[in-house]
Amino acid sequence: MPLEYRELSEEEFDLIPTDVLDGLKLPPGVRVAGAWDDDKLVGVWCFMLVGHVHCEPLWVKPEYRKRGRIIPRLWGQVLNFTREAGMGAVLSVIADDKPETKRVAEFVGAEPVPGKLYIYRVV
Repeated sequence: MPLEYRELSEEEFDLIPTDVLDGLKLPPGVRVAGAWDDDKLVGVWCFMLVGHVHCEPLWVKPEYRKRGRIIPRLWGQVLNFTREAGMGAVLSVIADDKPETKRVAEFVGAEPVPGKLYIYRVV
């Protein structure tokens, strides 16, 4: 059965594993792109306006990481959020000890900028 991709409601934010958010609660106004296998959340990508567009965190359940389409489909949702917000770029801070996150950023077209910040260009 194909996965479903849709935005999470604020009531569904509690379904995101706490370690993904480093124990933090998502602030009001955050939009979350979700990947679902039936009623099971298997991936998220968060979108929040903080003076600029900042996309984090990104998570996909380990057993779903080899499916190949979750990241592009979540990214497509985040691009739509970005366009709807009238923004032309997205920033993400990727820690040096997160090479897998760096690979994902580069996969969707992000470019490193000075200070190790990444920008996702939305055209």
